[in-house]
Amino acid sequence: MDIYEEAELYCAAFDWPLVDEVDWLLAHFPGARTVLEPFCGNARYGPVFTDRGLSYVGFDLAGPMLARAPRGERITVLKADARQFDIPQKPEDGFDLAWCPINSLCHLTAEADVISHLESVKRHLAATGAYVVEIDPCRHDGPWIDPPGTENTWSFPQPDGSEVHARWRREHCDLAARTVIDHASFWRKRDEKVVAEVSHRFTMRMWTCDDLVRITAEAGFDLDDRVFPHKDLIPGPEVRLSRELENTGLNYLFILRPQE
Repeated sequence: MDIYEEAELYCAAFDWPLVDEVDWLLAHFPGARTVLEPFCGNARYGPVFTDRGLSYVGFDLAGPMLARAPRGERITVLKADARQFDIPQKPEDGFDLAWCPINSLCHLTAEADVISHLESVKRHLAATGAYVVEIDPCRHDGPWIDPPGTENTWSFPQPDGSEVHARWRREHCDLAARTVIDHASFWRKRDEKVVAEVSHRFTMRMWTCDDLVRITAEAGFDLDDRVFPHKDLIPGPEVRLSRELENTGLNYLFILRPQE
């Protein structure tokens, strides 16, 4: 079964607090009043943004995930393909901010699809807007800090007394193709018994810093020299964009601004 068909299990596995991330974004972009989130899933960021006075639009291709998304006066969710999209709810002057957390952009493995996505985002942004993308940059000549066999595990207790567990394991690295295969597994346990389980293999695009500079420029963006490490869900003090960010095992927040 596709992992996104088990939307309840998937959403429970990624149910960590979001307040610190959103507050960080709004501290760095204090004039933002509208936000666009590609790959939004169940749009869990939506209420956090709207609680702070913004209007939120999120989109995704997974219908079961969107079915679990909140609705509200300033929340809009819709089905759209991130590779190329046209959002009818775009503000007249464009969105002030677009936001793409937790390596979601890496699900686009073809370079042409990535460029098309970035061009679509640019069409939807205000001239003074920004696209903030979270990515774990890699150096493709190695050594990789997350080689095959590396895995992360976590769990969340649930209101019904059950517990949802997750395992994210790296299975394969293709340095030449700039891709990895990751195997994600999620299961629910109640009274020590597994009562629901789903797994999925993802092929994901990995990026060097040079890739980011080159591809974002081709899509009509300038990449900020300021980059922010994202550790324990809290962005840290800024560092400078350089190859030293690669293979550190950290995600970083990159800021893309539309070229004039």
